[in-house]
Amino acid sequence: MQGAKCFVSTDDPYRRIDDIIREQDPRIKRVQADYGYDMLAGMEERQEISGGRQDKILWFTPGWLKSWKTIYQRYVGWDQADANANFAGYYDEIVVLDGLDVAETYQTERVEEILELFDWTGLQVRCQPISLDRLKALLLEALNANQDEQ
Repeated sequence: MQGAKCFVSTDDPYRRIDDIIREQDPRIKRVQADYGYDMLAGMEERQEISGGRQDKILWFTPGWLKSWKTIYQRYVGWDQADANANFAGYYDEIVVLDGLDVAETYQTERVEEILELFDWTGLQVRCQPISLDRLKALLLEALNANQDEQ
């Protein structure tokens, strides 16, 4: 899942995912959302989940939960000092929008990974069960937009 604001080229920060898609094939359609988590839960649902504190939540998808080290440490290049400066104090917690039932696995078989993320960010990690209805609707919308143009 790639939202409009998810990809930033280090070579050209103004180049976005939509530019890359157009270069590859202008017929390719992308789900219209700013971030991957927007595809799973819209603003209203995130407000409900967070009790109106959606801006104080670091929203994760199951893919981010699995790949946070690669994203933050390898791609972004952050170390523990960067994590301390950018997470605690700014965010209250990490909420994983869990439409794939990953919570059970992480709470029983992969507890160390959750603890490592907690230690690195200083943030509690909570899995929030959600349906995939919003993602399905957005995918159908993108598919229908593509068919309408043909």
